[in-house]
Amino acid sequence: YSTPAFTGRLSATRSGLPNGFNYIRNSVKATVDAYDGTVTFYVVDETDALLAVYRSIFPSLFTPMDQMPPGLQRHLRYPEDLFRVQGDMFQRYHVTDPRVFFNNTLLWQVAKDPSTTPREATRMAYGADNRPMVPYYLLMRLPGEAEVSYLVLQAFTASARPNMVSFLVAKSDPDEYGRLISFELPADSFVDGPGQVGARINQDPEVSAQFTLWGRQGSEVVQGNMLVVPIEESILYVQPIYLQARQESGSAGSAIPEFKRAVVVYGNTIVMRETLAEALTEVFGSGPEPPTTTTTTTTVPGGGELPDQVRALLDRAQAAFVAADTALRSGDLAGYAARVAEAEALVQQAVALLGG
Repeated sequence: YSTPAFTGRLSATRSGLPNGFNYIRNSVKATVDAYDGTVTFYVVDETDALLAVYRSIFPSLFTPMDQMPPGLQRHLRYPEDLFRVQGDMFQRYHVTDPRVFFNNTLLWQVAKDPSTTPREATRMAYGADNRPMVPYYLLMRLPGEAEVSYLVLQAFTASARPNMVSFLVAKSDPDEYGRLISFELPADSFVDGPGQVGARINQDPEVSAQFTLWGRQGSEVVQGNMLVVPIEESILYVQPIYLQARQESGSAGSAIPEFKRAVVVYGNTIVMRETLAEALTEVFGSGPEPPTTTTTTTTVPGGGELPDQVRALLDRAQAAFVAADTALRSGDLAGYAARVAEAEALVQQAVALLGG
């Protein structure tokens, strides 16, 4: 007996995986030559039992991975659907003590998504208050590592409480392709999860007042994807804020969102600014340590000056948010997600340069 995979978080339209299965691997990468149509099957996982059967039947069909051109290897990406399935299974199977496993005392859950942006339909319907965050790709320097890695990330909270407990990553770099790493936050850290952070943003007096003011002016506030940026043993959160005209019931056409603010949350500090650079300047202008006693929100520039290299990264992140805005206007959800992931990677690089 093996546990069937949970497929509720897979796309209802894009995923090619079946509704029911209990075995999944990422064993082969197929490439097609754009000039002559030649198809090459490169072996990624030499240990896969099913692949071994196919290789015994078609010995000349498969090519070792080390024969893939290095330039092509750099384009490999860990499959998002596979990572979603693994993340869902990891909610229970992350423990090693059999007593803890059977008692279900350390269950995790995929962190809740506090954004209000439209999302593609999944096989399981989720309410607005309990839809899970989707994994996203980013360039990031992992804790304890010196180099930036290209990876996909999924955040987890405890099942019984909304605190962040872990994030799981899968690497896509050629020398470590397919490596899964779980980073667990210290048990006594009590880092707020994305759902808690979203609630704190909405409950902050000044942020709430600004949202209310926009609402009275006929605009609808759209809170973008919450970006989770691990920094050592803490988490930096970034959320873009968009405005779109409120549409009356039955009216024709579609509202066009426009990027208006960036909200940064680090420790007990909440900062909202017109640009991401201004928000991070306020948070890190006097040092990278998270504040522990006060919560501040403002909409005017302040703080120290950012180094030119950091500001350049943040300017690129801002441009990515604008590109995400454009994609969202045209209904391109895939493009929107890609641009938001690009912005998140640039933010992480900027924070790393600031000493976070």
